[in-house]
Amino acid sequence: HQSSLHPYLATRKVFIVREASILENEAANRLLKTIEEPPPDTVIILTTNDADQVLPTIRSRCREVGLRTVPLATVAKGLIDRGVDGDQADLLARLSGGRPGWAISTSDNPAQLTRRDDHLTLLETILETRRARRLALADRLEDSRQVARTRERMAAAFEDWVTWWRDALVCHAGCPELITNTDREGALRQASGRLDAPQIIAALTRTREAWAHIDANVNPRLAIEGLLLDLPDLT
Repeated sequence: HQSSLHPYLATRKVFIVREASILENEAANRLLKTIEEPPPDTVIILTTNDADQVLPTIRSRCREVGLRTVPLATVAKGLIDRGVDGDQADLLARLSGGRPGWAISTSDNPAQLTRRDDHLTLLETILETRRARRLALADRLEDSRQVARTRERMAAAFEDWVTWWRDALVCHAGCPELITNTDREGALRQASGRLDAPQIIAALTRTREAWAHIDANVNPRLAIEGLLLDLPDLT
């Protein structure tokens, strides 16, 4: 409906449809009708990580524009120009994966990095704790009042843990310059020196599985307990 109205504060209206590849059939068909006969003063932008999954009838009516990530050095320089410390700018650039918006948002909101630090510290504590005593550590990711909040916490933690295990594998391969979590290099070197590549890969794979289980509405307590018991023991 909004797309059929004339703009009154500008010469054009712009609508952004996020993740167009996961639209349900009904929503996709409604969108198709809109883009088949768009008003002359309207721009509709569809975003997706996989254009092949967009309904062919929709895709055929769109002009595709590929967006790539920004070089990390460019992201870091942009942060430094905004007054961010050099080491912090390098860390944020690496964590951003080339997404300037994420890097700027995180530099303006230190709480995001604090949560990440808490997640990685918890993982390192788990690895240094014998399996028989690990289950008590799961409480740190639980919210006794709200299951949805627990899922959100665990998904965020598992995402950070995946990057940690990826870095451990990079360290084990002798490429520390490719580490993302540069502020955890000491712990990463220690873990990569005590574990072999198959163990690191298994831990990375298992963490990804637990993350997927959370997204699939598996009981969060079962997901975290199973993962904690499967992670390697560095004691």
